Amino acid sequence: MRNLIAFFLKYRNVFLFLFLQVIALSLVFNSLAFQRSAFLNSSSRWTGEVLQSYHFFKEYLNLAQTNERLAKENARLRAALKASYFDVYRIEADKIDTLRQQQFTYLEAQVVNSSVNKRNNHMTLNKGTIHGVERGMAVTSTDGAVGIIKDVSSHFSTVIPLIHSQTLLGGAFKKNKFFGTVSWPGGHYRNAELNEIPKHAQVVVGDTIVTDGRSSVFPKGERIGIVTNDELNPTTGFRKVNIELSVDFNRLEHVYIVKNLMHFEQVQLENQSNNGN
Repeated sequence: MRNLIAFFLKYRNVFLFLFLQVIALSLVFNSLAFQRSAFLNSSSRWTGEVLQSYHFFKEYLNLAQTNERLAKENARLRAALKASYFDVYRIEADKIDTLRQQQFTYLEAQVVNSSVNKRNNHMTLNKGTIHGVERGMAVTSTDGAVGIIKDVSSHFSTVIPLIHSQTLLGGAFKKNKFFGTVSWPGGHYRNAELNEIPKHAQVVVGDTIVTDGRSSVFPKGERIGIVTNDELNPTTGFRKVNIELSVDFNRLEHVYIVKNLMHFEQVQLENQSNNGN
């Protein structure tokens, strides 16, 4: 025992050095582990933020394609609505069958040029004759009626919108069915007029005005606007109803071109009747 104590005393500096060395190495290893963990956590967070930014950027680049797909899907769904079909009644003895025949089809299009601050505003779409577009077709949107196709080239078409001095559109109250003519008096692009409404018609602020379906262009029930106020003309005995248009032409980007598959048949028959008179 005495020899062992003497040995430790003799080499006490060496043992102290080794003990301190172990403590130092332990501290270094622990520090490195903490630093390594902190680095991994920081790098993981940074990598996640980069990947998330890349994902958002990729989604932004695909936004146009996504909107186009949604517009095509909306056009397909609009064509499947009941309002796009013509009711055909077939009577057999005491049985009456109701058949539905496609009357309206929809083609999505994008507004590539437009104006809202002129007396005769215009609009250009990125669809033309190669897409089946013809003069006189209706143009609508998810918010409501937009206008009528004026001129067509191979890849483009121009539109006479509702905010044009020469535009006249048949409109009716959605609630009580009284109908008249919608026109744009100029001024603000969200304001229009519904004329020829009889004085006994009940007009309420907030009533919805829709297309009346009395032409071969627009489907029945497309939104036009809502009533803001009205006034009676004592000379004519008709009301002039002021409306706020449903479509914000200053923000319009996507529209639908409407094709009436029965347009030619209806117009031809009406022309024959007019010529007969």
